Amino acid sequence: MKRTVDETVFLKRQVQSDVDEQTVMKLARETVDSFAEAFAYAMMDHAVAFGWYRDGEITLIVDGSPVALDSLRYVRELRLFDKSGEFKAVRTGEAFCCRVLQEDEDATSKPYKVYEETHKLWGSVDTSGRNGRTTVPEWCLLSSERGTRLYVPEPKGRARSKGLIVRSYIEFCRQRPGVEATDIDYSGLYRFVDERFVKFVDWGERGVENRERLEGN
Repeated sequence: MKRTVDETVFLKRQVQSDVDEQTVMKLARETVDSFAEAFAYAMMDHAVAFGWYRDGEITLIVDGSPVALDSLRYVRELRLFDKSGEFKAVRTGEAFCCRVLQEDEDATSKPYKVYEETHKLWGSVDTSGRNGRTTVPEWCLLSSERGTRLYVPEPKGRARSKGLIVRSYIEFCRQRPGVEATDIDYSGLYRFVDERFVKFVDWGERGVENRERLEGN
C-alpha cells in the first residue's frame, strides 16, 4: 500500500564490495552507533528474524528468546535501521557487499525524491500462548496459518497486525533523457536508486485497513 512522500532529501550512499565478516561487523557498529534506535533484520539459511542493535551488539529474537548475533556464517542478508538511515550487508559468495544510506541536511549530498510503502507483515498477534510467547518485554509473536512466525514490537493500540515502512529513493532525469552519450545510464524519465526499512507501524495507521476493505483485498 503506497503513500507518496512529496519531499526531497539529501542522501549519503556508500557501497563496499568483497567485505569479510569482521569488516562487516566493524562497519555496522561505526554506522549504527549514530542511530537513535536501531532495529535489526536478518535473513538466514534457516529463518528470518527481527531484533535490535544496542551497546555494540546485534540481538535477534529466535523461537521467542533473544539470541546474540556473534557470527554471520548463516546470514544471507542483514539490515540495521532506524528513521534516519540503514546499514545493509548482503552475502556474495564467501564475502559481503555492504551499503549505508543516511539522510542529513548537508546540501553537498545528492538530493533525491522519496516515496514510502507500508508492507504488511504476515500473521496476526498471537494472544493464545499455544504457539509460544516471547520472553522479551514489549515484543510479541506474529503467527499465521501458513506457519510463519515473526517476533516484532508489540502494537501500540488494538491492532492485531504489524506493518513495516519501506522508503524508496528516486532520481529524476533531464526532461529529454538519452540524447547525449553521457545519458546512457539514464535513458528514462527517472531511475530507482535504493530503498531501506524505516520503522514498524501498527497495521491500520494512515487508514491502511480501511482502504484495503474498500478495495476488496
